[in-house]
Amino acid sequence: MFAIPLLDAVAAAAAALVLGQTLTLCVVLVLRLREWHRAGAAEAAMRTRRGEAALRREPAANVWLLMTIASAAAQATGDLVQHLGLRLVAYWLSPFTNSPLLLVGPALWFYGRCITRLPGEPAPTWKSFALHSVPAVTLCAAMAAGVLLDPLNPPEPSAQRTWNELLTLWPIALQILVYLGAVVRRVRGLRPRLEARFSNIEHRQLRWLEAGAFTFGVLVLTWIATWTMPVAASNIVTNGLLAAAAAMLGVFGARQLNVFARAPWSEVELGESRAAAAHAASSKGDAIDRLPQQPPAPSETALGERNDGLAAGSDHILATKYAKSALAPALAEAIARRLDEVMDKDKPYLENDLTLPDLAARVHATPHQLSHVLSMHIGMSFFEYVNGLRVDAVKATLARPQSIGRPLLEIALECGFGSKTAFNDAFKRTTDMSPSAYRRGLPGSAQVPGRPGTRTSA
Repeated sequence: MFAIPLLDAVAAAAAALVLGQTLTLCVVLVLRLREWHRAGAAEAAMRTRRGEAALRREPAANVWLLMTIASAAAQATGDLVQHLGLRLVAYWLSPFTNSPLLLVGPALWFYGRCITRLPGEPAPTWKSFALHSVPAVTLCAAMAAGVLLDPLNPPEPSAQRTWNELLTLWPIALQILVYLGAVVRRVRGLRPRLEARFSNIEHRQLRWLEAGAFTFGVLVLTWIATWTMPVAASNIVTNGLLAAAAAMLGVFGARQLNVFARAPWSEVELGESRAAAAHAASSKGDAIDRLPQQPPAPSETALGERNDGLAAGSDHILATKYAKSALAPALAEAIARRLDEVMDKDKPYLENDLTLPDLAARVHATPHQLSHVLSMHIGMSFFEYVNGLRVDAVKATLARPQSIGRPLLEIALECGFGSKTAFNDAFKRTTDMSPSAYRRGLPGSAQVPGRPGTRTSA
């Protein structure tokens, strides 16, 4: 038997906790990947029976998440072996427990790219990831060479980190922080792109991923701040934070799909919208029948360029793309009239999950055409337009005597909002006041305003 100092024992327990948690999360992620591959095989078999070409399968998002968690856990493995007093084993494993830290940032960045990728954007691939893994491979090779040159003489353990260790740790910490910053920036740039496609974005903004990236950032900064402390004490703190960050990423990330899973420019939805437009063109009496036809569908290259512009999330770029699309004025006018008719008659904005492709099919247009009309002719994003209608529906309901005493949330859900938070945000954004304040200020003869975007006759 050998005795382990108390501080080392606690540090080993913290590292073991991280490893146990990581193993559980890895099992969950592997099972999710298995389901993903089975679904892909079933889809491929179905398309084969129909005589259709198989869709290209890209690396699943959970692959990158699994790599993120496993790379962070590799360091915990080294900590566990070190604090158990297994000097020689820790020495031999050091190239494979220290260098994976340089994979944490790139893997999380690739995961963020994967779940926020538009159909026209290049998919994260192993080839591109190989470029980001060069620092990790270089460090691993350098440390492995040192171990091979003298495999039986590990350095004496030190309770404090040496200057040589700190010179190695600083670039690792800075590299992780740079990637975490890139992840946060990408998540924060999601909102404009989501508002162009969805009427309900509350559960698509990936706040949990932003929180997870911040937690990892706090972990790295705490790690830096504790470098002057004993190694065991530093590892206790950092492994505790690592357990929290890994749990957040694993629990939420395992279930997360691409936020643009119903993106309007996807191949399937473009086909559905074109079919709807073709059906409308064959119907007699429709105003769109008598209008010039839109130019042929864009090529794959043009489609990719358009989505690259959208991926930037810039309103200026988006407007420029629309200006170059040369949508016939007569066709745009007909789509706008048809939009007014559909909204007045069918009131699809009362549906909580209404998307741009859904509405485009109802007005017999492609999602790109409808988005162009909303942006250039009405001056709103899809999100602003639909939620403006919902706010006015709430106002109309509140103005009725029958609504006196009814809960605001009940009215909001009835008018298409999915939650109290989404309702309050949209109402304040449109009226500059809270729903309850608006209700208190309603006069007995309140007039219901016209809905946004309605074109009035001269």
